[in-house]
Amino acid sequence: MRYRILALFTLLLIGLQDVAAQRCKYLVDEKDPITDDIIRTIKNRITGPISGISPYYYFYYVRSGSNHTFKVEVADYGESTAVIPEKSEMIIRLEDGGLIRIYSKNKAQPEQIKELSEVLTSYTIEYDIPEEEMKKITASGIVFIRATDFNNSFSDQKIPRPVTIQSRNNAKCIFRE
Repeated sequence: MRYRILALFTLLLIGLQDVAAQRCKYLVDEKDPITDDIIRTIKNRITGPISGISPYYYFYYVRSGSNHTFKVEVADYGESTAVIPEKSEMIIRLEDGGLIRIYSKNKAQPEQIKELSEVLTSYTIEYDIPEEEMKKITASGIVFIRATDFNNSFSDQKIPRPVTIQSRNNAKCIFRE
């Protein structure tokens, strides 16, 4: 009887580890074969299609060893040739009221997405984010993003509550060893 309980307890622990591992949905999760650095990418969907073509707003956490990047991918209807300049500011408001200010690594070129009669202009913007700032997201989650757009003005994006929770959990996944 004792061995059955021990076996059942062991199976339960193994099952719980699998459930915990499933919460982290990595686009990339690997180890550099030369440096042993952890390389991970996780995507958060704020708005946009699960399938088909429509405006969207995604952000990604990227870890490559001890370097961290916050990447935004956004698209909206219409054609644009405007470029988002290098060192454009993004302000992230955390659920606890804290602010994180980060700046784009390089300029973002527009990409046209055409499907049937619809045209979208898409931008991918990468921001270096210090590890300490990324860890603040693990504690609080993101509730609002303000980014410089291609008109050199600000574009605001309120983050829905479920995505705030997901942003916190995904940031924790980036640091998981």
